Amino acid sequence: MKKSLLGFICIIATIVSCKKTDTDAAGCWQCYDNQGSQLGSYCGNSQEDAFNKSGNINGVHDISNFREFCPKANLPKYCWKRMLENNDWRYMKATEFEVGKFFIPSGYNMVKVDCSIPCENWNTRRKYKNKLTNEFTYSNVTTYDYCGDTLTSIFKNRAVVINETAEVITYNEDISRN
Repeated sequence: MKKSLLGFICIIATIVSCKKTDTDAAGCWQCYDNQGSQLGSYCGNSQEDAFNKSGNINGVHDISNFREFCPKANLPKYCWKRMLENNDWRYMKATEFEVGKFFIPSGYNMVKVDCSIPCENWNTRRKYKNKLTNEFTYSNVTTYDYCGDTLTSIFKNRAVVINETAEVITYNEDISRN
């Protein structure tokens, strides 16, 4: 009886220890650059398989970097109210990963709000003006869902100053509606 009980416990322990984790499961992972722009989605039979297909993420081909900047794709999006530097609010949809990884560390005050308000999908980018040379440089284009009152204030090519230093003015530019 003791041997059969011990054997049963070993079988249960083996089954429990072999349970697949989310990173072992097949699926897709959405990768982002350091500023939060989407780089691409990589699919595979496991996270490691998707990593092997990804190439460099932020200039590095390393599994720990992949885990940091590439969460599972299709995470649920929530509605957020985001405080801009000019004390203006903007409504948007974003995943909790995007908010925690990119917006809050950048100093934005983010508040989850009701999603029953209308939203639109916009392409945006950061625009940097060098005050000394009057030259512009641009970030990668990122897609955001803007919601609520924000829809009444955005329009194609609208640029809002979000930061200014002695050398550079940083704008958030709404390029086009999708």
